[in-house]
Amino acid sequence: MANNRIDPSSPRWYLQNPLWKSSALFAEAIATVDHLRAQFADAGVSLNPTSELARAMDRATRFASAPELESGNDDLFMRAVIQGQFLDRIARACAGIRGVLDERQHLIKIKKGSVDPGSRIPSPAKDKLFELELLAVLREQELDVTLAEPDIAVRTAFGVAHIACKRIYSRKNAESQISKGIHQLGRSQGHKILALCLDDLLPPYSGISAESPEETAQQLVAFASDFLSSVEAKIYSYFVMRRVSFLVASTTSPVCYIGEQGHVAVQTQLFFFMPDPALGDIAVKARHICDDLFFRPSRRWDKGSENISV
Repeated sequence: MANNRIDPSSPRWYLQNPLWKSSALFAEAIATVDHLRAQFADAGVSLNPTSELARAMDRATRFASAPELESGNDDLFMRAVIQGQFLDRIARACAGIRGVLDERQHLIKIKKGSVDPGSRIPSPAKDKLFELELLAVLREQELDVTLAEPDIAVRTAFGVAHIACKRIYSRKNAESQISKGIHQLGRSQGHKILALCLDDLLPPYSGISAESPEETAQQLVAFASDFLSSVEAKIYSYFVMRRVSFLVASTTSPVCYIGEQGHVAVQTQLFFFMPDPALGDIAVKARHICDDLFFRPSRRWDKGSENISV
């Protein structure tokens, strides 16, 4: 079988939400919690104080208010930083749907289940976070995109594309999640894309140590490639049957850049698994759609932006 993957020597990578061990940003962390609470209140969504999300907000506020309490234990400090980054991802993702017609129903999902980045228990909140983060990536491409069945619908130059988003919580449930996504796409007309989140396949509360974002990207590409090789035959059969156009795998990890002591970033890598060129028009159409969705020349991200891509 030929190589189905886009050349990983030119990876697509994004840097999100850098967090420095600096008192200057702890105030921003508290503001993030306040903004998230305000969004829930404005949308008329109650937040039970005992819920996972409410407890995560309280924990982040306590840590940001007194980080020195954890500074004597590197493991606890890093865990608190990673938890805070995850909550920041939730807040940013939710901010992207503020004021939309169906905001309330999406916020209700965000407050259900675990929001602990170290948990590997299936969670509606984490599932929704993946949808909202992928929505944000597509919006950065200045596309007409909405949250609609199966999860995301986006207009391309080649017609409407429908995206089913599935979070993989363990290698054991991978094929089951992939099959569920394909089943969801079966109810849609137009181009069909399966998006997988691989975050929970990484070791809990771990991170990557690398010299640069490029090196991190290569590590995340290798990780995604290794996982997808285990389900390659099944995915390839879906390509042949035209049940899916292509697959995009997203992996986000905390990163410590060597030489930048005290700097913990969050880096997201998108990895694209494409049909074999031997499939002819199936492969050609898939690559055109992928380029239109994720590789548009009108990208607004640059080295001075909060999110960076190359």
